[in-house]
Order: sequence, then structure tokens, then C-alpha cells
Amino acid sequence: MKKVIFTLLLGTIFTFAGYTQTTVKGWSAMDDKKFSKKLAYGKGTGMVAKRVEDASQLAKFDKIGILGFSLYQPTYSDKKPFSVVTPYLTDAGSTFFVDEFFAVSLPEIRDEFAKSQSALLTPDEYLDTDEKIQHYNSVEFEHAKMWKMVGSISNKIRGGRVDDIKGAPKGYKYLLAVNADAKMWREIGKFTGEIELDAVLVIETTFGFDGRQIVLQKIEMALIGPNPVPYNKKHKKYYAPFGPVKGYLEGLNYGFVSVIPPKGGILIAKLKKGKITESHYEGIGAIYGRIAAILLAKTKADWNDILK
Repeated sequence: MKKVIFTLLLGTIFTFAGYTQTTVKGWSAMDDKKFSKKLAYGKGTGMVAKRVEDASQLAKFDKIGILGFSLYQPTYSDKKPFSVVTPYLTDAGSTFFVDEFFAVSLPEIRDEFAKSQSALLTPDEYLDTDEKIQHYNSVEFEHAKMWKMVGSISNKIRGGRVDDIKGAPKGYKYLLAVNADAKMWREIGKFTGEIELDAVLVIETTFGFDGRQIVLQKIEMALIGPNPVPYNKKHKKYYAPFGPVKGYLEGLNYGFVSVIPPKGGILIAKLKKGKITESHYEGIGAIYGRIAAILLAKTKADWNDILK
């Protein structure tokens, strides 16, 4: 692995809980039970299960587009103006790691989806008209006011002096949508139908960094798509009467997973004076492929079980 130089701001000796010497190779070699020990799955069928009338109203997973592959590092700081802040990756650092992870993860996820007869498409594949390209470039997905308020409070609790670190591959949306709110899922799902996809895949990775070690703390994924159950007046009692999700929901979170690595964290790299001295993420693509396969299998099963 080539050595890469980053300009990294080094702050206090604040240390995140869960920094361990567990490696990617060790995690990827685990059997299914141990691998999924700290995997939480959330169903997305609850909003419509009672209103599905036949198989034509079940979610489809033939053509799935990858919409977001985002890296996130929450920052912590003291509120006092003279204090130093938690070490964090610069834009160059976050871009390097998100590009590295995406490059090796995409083929693995494609292969896993293909095994389940689902095609995973990138933007250059599913944006096949000028209209779709324009729509993709101009669309913005917003969180509900309550979600924004909670995020603002969280940032203040963590000091609020430094923005959280964010990264996404060029041409992809930076999204924190897996555990977002129905307003954002509604917008993403509606957009998905408009660009003629069955669903989109959103992936989020949380990093921790203490100035010496970079640790992968969490991977989350979701499949989001258009509401397959059409609007029906007789279902009005099921629609929210007010708020950001008022009325018929054009988009839904079909299913999502959140995975915490063994012992709370997987060592990704060690650094000294901004230089990578050790890298430990060989095989990380297989981890993402494995998690994506679990998500797709569980989500498909939940939707197919509705009519049983």
C-alpha cells in the first residue's frame, strides 16, 4: 500500500471508546453468526403491509441504483475558545478513504446483488437521458425540521466548534439517510421512481480518529424506493393528517441495516505526523458486499412475506 500524506489537525488526546486492534481480515473471516452479532435490521414494510392487495403492489428489486456512499466522522471539541479540538481528517483524508473503500466495495456489492437477480447500477448507467442527468444534479433531499433540530443539539453537545467530517466519491450524493426521517425517504423514493429505478442503495460509514489510529465504527445501509402501493381514498385513515409526512407517502425506506464491528471498532490505519504508517483495510470490499447481501435478502424476504 502506497504511503499517503495528509494534513491532519492534531488536537487533544481525546480517545473514542472501542479503539481496538481488531482487523478487517479478522472480521471478514468470521462465520455468519459472529459476523452478524451486532447487526440490527429494520423492516420497511410496516407503513404499507396492511394495504397491499396483490403481488403487483410489492416492492421490486430488479434494477437498483447506488445513490450514496458516504463517510462521516463526528467531531468533538471543548466549548471554550482557547481549547483544542478532537483530531479529525481533512477533506483530502476523507476523500482518500471514501474513494479507496468505494473502489473495492462496488464490485463486491454488484456480485452479491447479481446472485439474487438484482442489478446494481451506478449513476453513469442509470442516468441514461439528459432529463435524468439534470434531475439528478438539481435534486436535493432535505431532513424534516425535527431531525435537523436533533442534529443541531447533538453538535452542540459535542462542542459545536468544528463541523463534522464528510466525504463522498465524485459524482455521488453525500447522504445521511439510513436512519433519517420519513420526509427524506419520501423524497428519495419519489425521485427513484422518476428516474425509473426500482430502488436505490444508500451506504454510510462512520469513522473515528484519535490522531494516531483510524477506526471504522459503523456501517449502515438502506434500500429506498417508490411506494408500490398506489394512492387509494379508502386508505386515507392510514395517511398522516399533518406534518412533513402528511398524506400519501410517495417513497419508503424498504429496509435498512446498521452494523457495529466486533469489539466496537475495526482498525483501518495508523498514522504518524500525517503519514499512513500501517494500513489494515485489505479485504474491506468483501465486508461491504456481505452486509449488502444480508440487507437485500432480508428486505426481499420481508416484502415477499406480506402476502403469505
